[in-house]
Amino acid sequence: MKNQLKTIARTPFLLIILIAAILISVFFPIAHRYVIYPQYSEFLLENTEEEAIRTARYLSLKLSLDKEGVTKNSLTPELVDNDQETLKALGLMKFKIFSKTGEVLFSTSKKDIGKINKKDYFFEIVTKGNNFTKLVRKNAETLEGQIATLDVVETYVPVFYEGSFAGAFEIYYNITNRVNILERLLFYTSFILIGVAIVLLLVVVWTVRGAAIAIEKRNLARLALISSNEKLEERVKERTRELSFERDRANFANKSKSEFLANMSHELRTPLNSVIAYSEMLMKEMFGPLGSKKNAEYVSDINRSGGLLLEHIGDILDISRIEAGELDLDERQIDLLSIIPSLMSMMAVRAETKNVKIIADVDFSVLSVYFDERQLKQIVINLLSNAVKFTNARGEVRLAVSVTKKDGISIRVTDNGIGIAADDIPKILEPFSQVANSQTRSHEGTGLGLAIVKSLVANHGGTLSISSEVGVGTKVLVEFPIERVLHYQPTVRTINS
Repeated sequence: MKNQLKTIARTPFLLIILIAAILISVFFPIAHRYVIYPQYSEFLLENTEEEAIRTARYLSLKLSLDKEGVTKNSLTPELVDNDQETLKALGLMKFKIFSKTGEVLFSTSKKDIGKINKKDYFFEIVTKGNNFTKLVRKNAETLEGQIATLDVVETYVPVFYEGSFAGAFEIYYNITNRVNILERLLFYTSFILIGVAIVLLLVVVWTVRGAAIAIEKRNLARLALISSNEKLEERVKERTRELSFERDRANFANKSKSEFLANMSHELRTPLNSVIAYSEMLMKEMFGPLGSKKNAEYVSDINRSGGLLLEHIGDILDISRIEAGELDLDERQIDLLSIIPSLMSMMAVRAETKNVKIIADVDFSVLSVYFDERQLKQIVINLLSNAVKFTNARGEVRLAVSVTKKDGISIRVTDNGIGIAADDIPKILEPFSQVANSQTRSHEGTGLGLAIVKSLVANHGGTLSISSEVGVGTKVLVEFPIERVLHYQPTVRTINS
């Protein structure tokens, strides 16, 4: 054990891998818990507060206000009699209406009516025209009579009449599901990172074991040489040949070990992006061959795990922004002549890895369009990635961009892959949904790609349709209205990946 530790200490490459594995297994879970989790929780709280403000403004339209502010006479039958329908329609857990003095004039929970809010924040913040939001954990009784703990966001929103404080709403949102999704994400990412650390540790152990075996063989050869010289002088020549052979074997093993260590001397850093970058360098053998095929498999696992983690986090954050209604558009004029070839280049490596051919038939008569460039790229990349993923080796994926009959623009991605059953098509358009059969379970992913595309297309006023046949292939058609097209000039070009 001591010799193995000395070997690691004397070898910078092995020492770096060992430190990286320890830091990955310790640093990232801590960072997730104490950095990423609080930041996302704050984002979730701000987003929920904005929803509560919009809800309060909507509910205030149903009040009958006068100079006295919010009073019992301000409560209209439309608001009071339809409170449960309002809760369901707006996705609320509960809401209250306060007078200027803090009295609860109305609540969807009748036991709260008539109570006085004497909290300092009501009089020091809300009555002065400011919103106030807090996250609390409450115990609630389920339909089965059990007590469950819920994460609830409570937001106080002031109501004004002719510029003066008239009263306030208190809006309750149940965000337990969102918090649970975040906690699951933290668990999965920590699990993957610990797996990466274990792989790195296995590389160190395997390398040290190989070096120890080579050193042991060399020592045995030397001992055999000394013993033969002392005991049998007459057999010196014969033993010399044998020992020379053993020495050559030991030297060859030592040289192989040195070359292996030199080829594996790329530095690994603890952040995930650095792990991915260096693993890609190792995969491309930029500094020389890796030596063993097993090393290439380990590096590929590291790169794929890191890449999948980045994609999953990105997809989950995207779908979280979509579900939160924060999918804003940064629209501008875009030149298709430059966008499509660049996207084809981005997909070339992935397609080449699977031995899949990508062909683009682009009608460049649509020279410029009016889109959010990042979202347009994500639509095309997600569709092409999905098609390549579910297309077998030597298959073909086609990207077609053309003008529709209504002078809009269409993007069509067709493949001759495994296909989807007609009954399963609606499922794959839902977040985190995957078709559970023997074929699709062999493919990695979170099931968010098409759900994100669907939302991005709708965000641009477009439509998405899918047609597929099992064993034949799939066609995804996206169409956008004429408002998205800015300039025509008839020409057609075909691009091969």
